[in-house]
Amino acid sequence: IRDLESILREFGEPSEVVARVREARGKIAVLEQLAASRDALRNERARVEGEIREAITRLKSLESLCARAEEVSARLKVLRERERELVGTVNAMRRELELLYRRAGELKEDREKLERELRELRAKSGKVEELELFIEFLRKLRALMGKDGLQRELRLKAKPLIETYLRTFSSLFDLNFLDVRLTEDYDLVVVDSQGMRPIDTVSGGEKVALALALRLAIAKAASPSKMRMMMLDEPTVHLDDIRRRQLIVAIRRLFGASGNEFPQLILVTHDNELEEAADLVLRVKRTSRGSAIENVMVARGWS
Repeated sequence: IRDLESILREFGEPSEVVARVREARGKIAVLEQLAASRDALRNERARVEGEIREAITRLKSLESLCARAEEVSARLKVLRERERELVGTVNAMRRELELLYRRAGELKEDREKLERELRELRAKSGKVEELELFIEFLRKLRALMGKDGLQRELRLKAKPLIETYLRTFSSLFDLNFLDVRLTEDYDLVVVDSQGMRPIDTVSGGEKVALALALRLAIAKAASPSKMRMMMLDEPTVHLDDIRRRQLIVAIRRLFGASGNEFPQLILVTHDNELEEAADLVLRVKRTSRGSAIENVMVARGWS
């Protein structure tokens, strides 16, 4: 009892004690709530700390992934650059391949062309052999018909006949030579009081007369029957007046009339004097439109 009294004295009046008990109960309720909250907070804290640890772990994983992503990005950049290079290389190779295809087509055409040419050459090879044989034959024939072969024999056989006609025709020009001859090579030589000498030593007019006589002699010897036509171009060059008159006389005697040596002569000249020996004169005149031909009939003054 003393103890109880002591306690009551310590706590005061019962009303105070009740108040104090109520207050204590309130505090206890608060403390109980706080204790429950503390446990909840501890649990929450543990959960949060777990999440934080998990987040840290994930963060570290993400950092590793970021580093890997950077590496991948750098590698991807290198690969893209390589891709561009490869694309450029592929395009270049594609263009080169197109060129090669085109060149292959050209080579194929060339090959086909060469094969055709080869077939033609093979076909012609037999003809080449024939041509070689023919060329060899021509060589032999040329040797036979050459200057020292059959040609020499023919010249030697024809030479006396041509010399005979040469003397006959040269006499028409009243040349002061004792004789006119031909060498083995058919070079003209004359014989006079000075002896035998080449035609180069005579005058220009005499050369023309002898050359014309030789031309007529060769034509006469080459055609045993009467020749139907002969053509002379500017035969009066280097002839003096006397020999031009002699040429006109010779033309009258040799050409045109029945029984003469040559029935027809076509003569080209600028010498109007030769018209006396013509049956028909054709004059060629130059006009603004070109050359024009004018016919002039001439009756020869001999029977």
